Amino acid sequence: MRLTGGAARWAALLLLILPATSSAQLTDPGGPSSAPAVSGKLPPLLNLTGRIVDEADLISPETETRLTLQLAELEHEVGPQFVIVTVNSLHGQSVEAYTLRLGNCWGIGSAGHSDGLILLVAPNEGKARIEVGLGLEDILTDAYSAKVMSKDILPYLAKGEMEKGINRGAKTLMHKLMSSRSRLYARPPRDFQGNVTCNG
Repeated sequence: MRLTGGAARWAALLLLILPATSSAQLTDPGGPSSAPAVSGKLPPLLNLTGRIVDEADLISPETETRLTLQLAELEHEVGPQFVIVTVNSLHGQSVEAYTLRLGNCWGIGSAGHSDGLILLVAPNEGKARIEVGLGLEDILTDAYSAKVMSKDILPYLAKGEMEKGINRGAKTLMHKLMSSRSRLYARPPRDFQGNVTCNG
């Protein structure tokens, strides 16, 4: 069966495995958003407003509330800080560069442990990424992140079931971290610091 439209954009992907990351990209996304960023000027970043930043409006209020509680429980009980992001545009940047800039600007994870985690979906460009902090690399390995992307996330994105793909991917990642709590750093609960503004 030949896929058409949005499903074909997600299905005809090139899976790239980079250190501590997993990305799904189209071989030829096309469209104005794939144009290179203006030389010497970085594209704008979203502001951090919570554990879920759903600019592309892919997640229902009910699911967002439930996932936010689960992400808070993960951080308070195990340690890693996990943020889910959807964007309308990568503004010409690669999904790798944009996600890394978000993580660095937002300060995801705790100082000294580098235990941040970001799941980003850019539906208009047909791209998704799992960005893993250095402190979690031995748990969320390249191979494991690629497996989550290919089995839990991309099949649903290809069918247009964006929320389901995000939800399943997030649940799988959270379960892995929860089941690895003995290998993570114990620390007192931390309050989430939202409303972080990025200027570049």
